[in-house]
Amino acid sequence: MHDVFMCGITGIFSRKQNGFSYEPHIIRMTNAMAHRGPDNKGYLSKPEDGIFLGHRRLSIIDLSEEASQPMWDFEKRYALSYNGEIYNYRELRKKITDYPYTTQSDSEVILAAFRLWGPEAVKYFNGIFALAIWDDREKTLFVARDQLGVKPVYYYCSDEILIFASEIRSVLASGLVQPVLNKSALTEYLTYQSNLRNRTLVENINRLEAGTYLMIDKKGIQKFNYWNILKEHDFEYPDEKSVKEKVREKMFTAVQRQMVSDVPISAFLSGGIDSSILVAAMALQSEQPINTYTITFSEKKFDESKQASLVAKQYKTNHHEVLAKVDDIVSRIPGIVNRMDNPSGDGINSFIVSEAIKNAGIKVAISGLGGDELFAGYGYASMYKKIVDQNGLWSHTSLIRNTLSGFIPIKKSGKWKKIGNLLKVNEPAFHNLYPVLRSVFSGDEISRLIKYSTNGKYSFQAEMALEEKSLKKFPVLSQFGIGDLLGYTEGVLLKDSDQMSMANSIELRVPFLDVDLVEYALGIPDKYKNPTRPKKLLVDAMYNLIPEEIWNRKKMGFTLPWEYWMRHELSSYCGAAIVSLSRRDSFNESQLLQYWAKFLNGDKSVSWAKIWTLVVLEGWIEQVLEKGVYA
Repeated sequence: MHDVFMCGITGIFSRKQNGFSYEPHIIRMTNAMAHRGPDNKGYLSKPEDGIFLGHRRLSIIDLSEEASQPMWDFEKRYALSYNGEIYNYRELRKKITDYPYTTQSDSEVILAAFRLWGPEAVKYFNGIFALAIWDDREKTLFVARDQLGVKPVYYYCSDEILIFASEIRSVLASGLVQPVLNKSALTEYLTYQSNLRNRTLVENINRLEAGTYLMIDKKGIQKFNYWNILKEHDFEYPDEKSVKEKVREKMFTAVQRQMVSDVPISAFLSGGIDSSILVAAMALQSEQPINTYTITFSEKKFDESKQASLVAKQYKTNHHEVLAKVDDIVSRIPGIVNRMDNPSGDGINSFIVSEAIKNAGIKVAISGLGGDELFAGYGYASMYKKIVDQNGLWSHTSLIRNTLSGFIPIKKSGKWKKIGNLLKVNEPAFHNLYPVLRSVFSGDEISRLIKYSTNGKYSFQAEMALEEKSLKKFPVLSQFGIGDLLGYTEGVLLKDSDQMSMANSIELRVPFLDVDLVEYALGIPDKYKNPTRPKKLLVDAMYNLIPEEIWNRKKMGFTLPWEYWMRHELSSYCGAAIVSLSRRDSFNESQLLQYWAKFLNGDKSVSWAKIWTLVVLEGWIEQVLEKGVYA
């Protein structure tokens, strides 16, 4: 057996090291994340060195007390607090032969690897992780996050102290950080319905970027990027047949790596391409029938149970259909919003799925997140390619495009507004197109809603402009995929998946974001990936594993009747939130109230997603910044 810690980590490092005990603070921080690890908790407290670590444990593998953390290496030099799983730990253990292992744990392999390679050890890890290692000899602290940013780390740093945790709410629970709204990050939140890269909506609390680690001692703090998604690799793609074979091989390997567990592991089977492929790969590599779960609705337009049952029958899974009653969901939405550690316009669905799996007694589930990013499943990727391919024509038609954009009626839907804003883009570079394609609110709308400009350093667009040269070395479809992995996927989807699954004490694994698969897939030439149908290359590589009805159907996300709800059952809740937000000093009250009135009157220019992004923001400000409690 080996231990897997899908839990929460906390830490305080006082660089003054004056003997003051922060033990009560670390206990409060750790207790604030009880939902992430309800099975156990542990602490390391050394006031003389200024180091305090905490850990909440959700027992997945190696359920014994010996697997508790923080964990010391055999010489009592290094102490580890760890959230995640290293999938290739067995291979690493075979390489590191001079360590006297006493367990079969991947945690002990992390300690052995760190003893051998120091901070460079993370370059060898294939997995999902957030970890902290205290060096008791050198009096230094190491904090790292996995390559794709599946597991989170939030931190506050001053001249005197570093405070970090798996959740913002835990950092605030220390009582050492003021819960102040970061007004400079508002524009980005409204643009993308979340904050991207290292930014959060709490003043002075940052998120550690994916593929990055911190080294801290009494002299200061340094940040290092150990894995870069924009690094080119030497893979060969000689022909379509070999590419398909390699995709299939790497998919099976990724799934096999992530199927290890001492508790039942299941798959959320939506009836779509990604989850169906994962179920097929799991079933073909399992000696026992796998568990599959499908969320069903009495409302047929939301229900995908028919398609899911085709896959379940083909692979003889232990299939379960969990009925989600729309009326029950809508009544609980305000409470779910209160459980968000980060505000996000796209997190409720993740909570509903996680809760259904939890109620079925499952602790570990496989998620299909990442398939769209790697294999051009989003329509935006195709749109981006069409524009970039017309680069020469685009640069000579600015007058015509600007004229056409002016003919789009003001009350047209958000889709038409995007088209109008795209027509105004001068240079069809990624950093110009992505904010338009992925935006919820446009720049003009935001300038009317808030009282000041918050652009500048808080700009994903500015960051990607600096990376444009490196980005252009990749195939065009992969350029959009990379942008999404750095932006929408890490900043919205992964963040939502973590906070909503852990709110239900559920671990989600994401085989599509296996590092080896990601590096290979992002180099695949467009001629093999070009989506004449959704995720064509992935489907062609795995076509004989799933029913034709699955891969030939129109793409359908997990949707709910938000627009109807917000004009009816949720109208009072949303209206009260908009009124409350409009009275905050960052917002223009009249403009916000006008947006709400337009939405209620059916104005297509104000989508439900825009209103919901504002409603969630107000709920988060009230619950996290003002009340500071976990619902």
